[in-house]
Amino acid sequence: MPSSLPSQLKSPTATEVGRKPTGKDCDINSGSRWSIDFPKETPFYWSLRSRLIEEYTESESLLQFAKKTVLVLMKTKEATVFLCLILVLPIIMMGIGVSHLSDCPRQTNLPIYLFVAGIVSTTKLLQNIWHKYRLQQKRLTDEEPSSNHNDGHAFIDGLMTSFLVIWFFVGQYWFVTIGYPPHFEQPLEDPDIWCHKTVVYCALASIVITYFLLIAFIAIALFLVFFTRYTIIKRASTH
Repeated sequence: MPSSLPSQLKSPTATEVGRKPTGKDCDINSGSRWSIDFPKETPFYWSLRSRLIEEYTESESLLQFAKKTVLVLMKTKEATVFLCLILVLPIIMMGIGVSHLSDCPRQTNLPIYLFVAGIVSTTKLLQNIWHKYRLQQKRLTDEEPSSNHNDGHAFIDGLMTSFLVIWFFVGQYWFVTIGYPPHFEQPLEDPDIWCHKTVVYCALASIVITYFLLIAFIAIALFLVFFTRYTIIKRASTH
């Protein structure tokens, strides 16, 4: 009888028996703390859907997945096209504001609101479009994006977003102060209670469109979050 057993039949050493499982072992044996196991080798042919499922498996909570869903949406080509289309609105606001600066005695700040909001929104949209274009070019050339450049873009974009949010609510207050119904013509007895029709309608349209786009974007993001969750639950239940 051989004096020693083959290496594959040897008893584990004390070190091996007492070894604690490492983080790598835990990652192999379990997925994220909240997600559902499903066959990851299943092919997906819709790029957005595939990306969302990938982000789902890497998320540790529903809130984290919701944040990643928003980021995925903002990186799509459709989002870039939409930004180019929506660029028309701030340009119109800027033009109407600067051409009617003295045409709203009832609320002299309303044309200023349109002008400033138009300038900042146009700058923000153009910056985002250019940033997306640069990232796309770097992906095509397999060039690593600069972290410093991304941090600078995120900082400036965050500043402009914060300003626009505050300015938006200030503009709503100024819009309400013109009263209802607004006077579009200048009366002889009280020449300071009127506001040009174009200024009023443009301010109203910008406020309504902003709320509509915000609600629509939130609805789309929530739909994708729960639809992805439902898809994975359904696939997991069939295997």
